[in-house]
Amino acid sequence: SPYAHVESDDPPMSEVVVPLTSRDNLIGALSITSGKKGFFGEDVLRKLVDYGRVLSVAIENRILSSSYHDLADRDPLTGLYTQRYFQSRLSQEINRIDRFGGRFCLAILEIDDFKTFRKERGHQVASAVLRDISKKITDHLREVDVAARYGEKEFAILLPHADKEQARRVGERLQNIVRLTTLPESEGESTGLTASIGMAVYPIDSSFKDGLLEAADMALARAKESGRGQFLSYDELAREQGILDKD
Repeated sequence: SPYAHVESDDPPMSEVVVPLTSRDNLIGALSITSGKKGFFGEDVLRKLVDYGRVLSVAIENRILSSSYHDLADRDPLTGLYTQRYFQSRLSQEINRIDRFGGRFCLAILEIDDFKTFRKERGHQVASAVLRDISKKITDHLREVDVAARYGEKEFAILLPHADKEQARRVGERLQNIVRLTTLPESEGESTGLTASIGMAVYPIDSSFKDGLLEAADMALARAKESGRGQFLSYDELAREQGILDKD
């Protein structure tokens, strides 16, 4: 029905409800009331129905636009955010901290020897493993956290309101996810993969975005030099290299 029109002796004395539909699906309703009985004549009702159709199209376009932008911000293979989107969110978080104070952690995770794994197992298996790891990473993060595909085998994770110890616990969980990942369509056969992580804290390790990314990258590079499946924070690297006092 194009509308529901109700009149009553109690206020509101007149009400009309116009359903908002898109492709035969109900997406909302437009409700207008009046304190006067008989306020909505046939001409007004027809205009409200026409307005409802226009409003339905506007709402549908907004939904489609939001979906498009969300897809554009997602990596097509893993479903994680893209590096471009992550850079934008990182800038927003820095601006928030600069304005209101606090800190956050940035972690960069790299799957160890993934090129060798892909060469031995093939592209299809490697892609399936990346999708599985990405989904599990998302499932184990908070809603406020942001995970992105940062390279072919790298992931960047933004952890708002997290200190170094909290970030380390998150990193260890993510490393465990990679370690326990099994081959697709197998009887629980392990992939044998591990992950190394470098982590930096804003604004302690750097007070600007590029410096923070570089600090996390440096920590990751040193973690990889130490062997597979290592976790290293930038302050640990700085102390090791004598940049910071070891005490």
